[in-house]
Amino acid sequence: HWDCYNGAADNENIVCGDRTNNRIISFARNDLSTFSITYGSFGPGTSNFNLIHEIAQTKNSYFISDLTNQRVKLHSRNNLSFQSMFGELGSGTTNFHQPTGVTADNSEIFVSDEGNKRIIKMDQSTFALKVSQIVDHNTNADTSLTSDDKNVYMAYKKISESDVEAQNVLIDVRDKGNLSLISRYKILPIDVTTGSYKIVGSIGLLGRYIFIPFANVNDLGESDIYYIQKILKETGEVVAQYATTSRLVSALGYNRSFDPMLKTESKPLKVEGRYLQLKFYDGDVVDNYWRIFNIAPLLEVQPLSY
Repeated sequence: HWDCYNGAADNENIVCGDRTNNRIISFARNDLSTFSITYGSFGPGTSNFNLIHEIAQTKNSYFISDLTNQRVKLHSRNNLSFQSMFGELGSGTTNFHQPTGVTADNSEIFVSDEGNKRIIKMDQSTFALKVSQIVDHNTNADTSLTSDDKNVYMAYKKISESDVEAQNVLIDVRDKGNLSLISRYKILPIDVTTGSYKIVGSIGLLGRYIFIPFANVNDLGESDIYYIQKILKETGEVVAQYATTSRLVSALGYNRSFDPMLKTESKPLKVEGRYLQLKFYDGDVVDNYWRIFNIAPLLEVQPLSY
């Protein structure tokens, strides 16, 4: 049994954090039937993890938020081996309190430091703090981060300001320079205006679009409908939506050549040759399948062994 709540991908490999077994696992994209590399185990050491929340990919490395160990770790893209780590519990410039979302570019890393209610920007080579911005979280937000050349996109859940029994899913668009808030999108299913929802796993970014996985929260505090939406970065407009009763976590956008995209919601998908890779669950039991979608029609299913 393994549970990937997050992931990163390039033209050859898919890497995700196995939260159940506290390790990183890698698949070759042309053969999802087995793990090509695994690294890590439970604990506080350099080869250990304690609840992997998110993975950010750079040219040579993976930045990993090791939530309960209160740190960010750097691992090699070549063989997943440990390179360095930074942080410990606290509220200072060298501390984290529940680091969740993480994203990176060629020189900087961005981390959602949830317990300290801030998003921070650090230098990749030295981990020196460059910018810290307070955020208005009011619950455990399960933040996911992604970024492009100009902005950082922060998806998270928040207790509704109009109904304390409800949770909202929001995306903050923040300036990559000073992390100031540019715009905020409230995420709801198409043709729905109320309800309680939560983010499930990591968001993806591809071209003009954000892909966000989220789920409803019913009166029993459980989820029975899972969604993934494709929305425009600039406006928050929903372009397409997929809904299922099977549990899904995370969405990764890829640029591998594939069949031309079909139409969904009576609108053409704007990006051709793109697809998403999702992991699904059957009830409470992992069914160990990656499903490849173009938002609506199922294109391919590949089994995974473990």
